Amino acid sequence: KLIIGHGREFSDVFTATALSHPDVHFVTIHGSSKYPNQTVYTFDQGEIEYFAALSAALKTSTNKVGVLYPFEPESSISEFERGLAYYAPKSKLYYKAVGSRDDGVKATQLMKELIAEGVDVIYSKGNSYNRDVIDLAKKENVYVIGYLDDQSYMGKEQVLTSVMNDVSQAYVAVMEDY
Repeated sequence: KLIIGHGREFSDVFTATALSHPDVHFVTIHGSSKYPNQTVYTFDQGEIEYFAALSAALKTSTNKVGVLYPFEPESSISEFERGLAYYAPKSKLYYKAVGSRDDGVKATQLMKELIAEGVDVIYSKGNSYNRDVIDLAKKENVYVIGYLDDQSYMGKEQVLTSVMNDVSQAYVAVMEDY
């Protein structure tokens, strides 16, 4: 009666299947929905991103902070950007879009470009490519804000904090709703 797909990649499959299975409810964690028997749950990372910007503001010595997005951001101003403007008003935010959640080669290439511009703290929002990003941060002696889980174990000196999702709570909410 209930099928949960964890990730945007399930949205199209669920949309293609939903009409032929009206007795099943399809839930996507993130993503999109089109039919009444589809629902999307999305994590609101705004507040924690706002406070993650505090760690960037405290550690940057160049006042140049970067963000590595997996794809182009959906909104023009993120809570991370708002937080950085509040905590370090003289700072400048740089960003690059990798075009993938797991392309470590492209992520590190873009990271090198950010570092060449003087960026010394990078919020890396691509959980699959973050290992490569953190490995490069250790070599280049820059700081990283991790994503989705506590990534400090990959670089205790480089990872300032991590923006984390409480995935288990999302599943509890889905099950309580259905």
